[in-house]
Amino acid sequence: MPTLDRETLREIIQILKEHKRKDLIDILQDCCDEDYIPARRIKRDIYSESEGSAEEEEEYAVSVDADGLWSIA
Repeated sequence: MPTLDRETLREIIQILKEHKRKDLIDILQDCCDEDYIPARRIKRDIYSESEGSAEEEEEYAVSVDADGLWSIA
């Protein structure tokens, strides 16, 4: 859901007040976090879309010794 800046939120609340829609004002205020501060820096994804994909799983050959221990061959 997109966020609203505080000025836009105030304008919407003012319009709702003019139309006497206290119920909608309450819902809108409950949905908005007044203390929210957007991140200044967005963390980049350092991996490519195809790197490490589970779709490209490799097949491994395994062997079992006389004691029942598994080994990658």
